[in-house]
Amino acid sequence: MTLDHYAVTPPDDALRAGLHGLLSSIPPAPQPITAPEMVTRVVIEGVAYILYREPLAVEAEREAMLAGLSRREKQVAALASRGLSAKAIAQELKIKPYTVDTYIRRLYTKLNIHSRAALAHVLARRPI
Repeated sequence: MTLDHYAVTPPDDALRAGLHGLLSSIPPAPQPITAPEMVTRVVIEGVAYILYREPLAVEAEREAMLAGLSRREKQVAALASRGLSAKAIAQELKIKPYTVDTYIRRLYTKLNIHSRAALAHVLARRPI
């Protein structure tokens, strides 16, 4: 299962324990899944957490794609996953914000994700 959330910081111990309890109560998928499947949506202290089941093949594919990212893609991904705006990333890397947006779109496509929260989650599981 993966956790896609709108917070840019990792969950604290209490939140992690609560989510672990919630995840352990969700029954396993009745059959092998071939696409991400939403399990539930939880709101804790005003932050929405969406829990998904993902096929293991997607995770393995992401691992391979992370290993194949260019140096600049890795830099942009690391900064974006920390919550920096395109403008802030551009200033940090001395490139144009439009170029940052292009890198982020390319990362979303390569990693099969759709948000910065998902990017942060992917990088939290396997830092680059």
